[in-house]
Amino acid sequence: MKKKIEADLLYDILRKNFYKHGIEIRFVDYRAENDQILWEEFLDNFEYVSVKYTWADLHYQFCYMEGFADYILNLSMIFIVNNDVVGCWPLSLSKKEVYYICTNNGKLLVPLFLDNKKTRKAINDSCLGCIYAIFDYLHQNNFEYDNKILCEHDFNPVMYNRTWFEKQMLLGGRCFAREELYVDLNKTYDEIHKNIRKSYKSLINYGFRNWKIKFYREVDTILFEKLKDMHFVVAGRKTRSDESWDLQYAAINNGTAFIAVIEDADKIIGWALFNLSRDECYYGVGVFDRTMFDKPISHFLQDSVIKYLQDNTDIKWYYLGHRFYKGDYYVPTEKELNIAYFKEGFATDKFINLLTETIFEIKS
Repeated sequence: MKKKIEADLLYDILRKNFYKHGIEIRFVDYRAENDQILWEEFLDNFEYVSVKYTWADLHYQFCYMEGFADYILNLSMIFIVNNDVVGCWPLSLSKKEVYYICTNNGKLLVPLFLDNKKTRKAINDSCLGCIYAIFDYLHQNNFEYDNKILCEHDFNPVMYNRTWFEKQMLLGGRCFAREELYVDLNKTYDEIHKNIRKSYKSLINYGFRNWKIKFYREVDTILFEKLKDMHFVVAGRKTRSDESWDLQYAAINNGTAFIAVIEDADKIIGWALFNLSRDECYYGVGVFDRTMFDKPISHFLQDSVIKYLQDNTDIKWYYLGHRFYKGDYYVPTEKELNIAYFKEGFATDKFINLLTETIFEIKS
């Protein structure tokens, strides 16, 4: 019988690690409403919040990975000092053949906290100790694990943790750059449209002449099931759990996502879901009729979404995704390169995010 992670024991080990620095931690349950309230109230303190730190997105990503990982344990936490929530950290222990530390099977996000010099040092030191404590637990209990951590450092100064980056580098970490694509929604629609890749203009106009697009901030079960069925038909199989779909349905109806549906003579030929924070929009998932892959549905969609966001929301930035290159740290597929090139045609701005790869040495 294979040995299992003793979650309660690991929680206790991590609590003690933070307590010695004067910090209380509360592990959050993505299915607990009280935890959601605390997380979201804390994020309201920041001038800018990216989608990847939002409760809705973290909950969805964790649920999604529950269906793919061999094992995943949610270690996400909030930091409490003098009964006040002063920080949060989306953290997971995942397994795909071996155990590794991440945020929902992706790159590890940095701890986020209010800027207080004393608290900043205590939290960063505690979080670093937390990583060592997890690896030590795995090592002492003879679990196979990868002691390499790939951490994503946000370019946005509001969410950038300089000390955390420095700690990774002082441990011998390697640094890599990655380009991120954004649309600045503070610009006028005409300014954005003029910036779009020239070859896209006629393709976008084709969409406006031939199709209709509808946006939904609320959706009923009849329409949602129709969109879900289309995903099944296009994918050729069920790709994820019913709970993950339920979370997306809830996100649309509670204001943390919206859906765009494209129709050709009242027939749905494509749809896409967009995730929202207070400040940012991110293209989450899209489904398009396979018989129309040679048509510019995506071009029409992207231009329409930009206009919709400007006319109907206070969102500041539309995040398109990574701009992949052949020489990237993780070598992208040809499909990823093509998609990135397509998205680049709509971007008004490109920012550099830093990735650190750090190997944590664990003593026997």
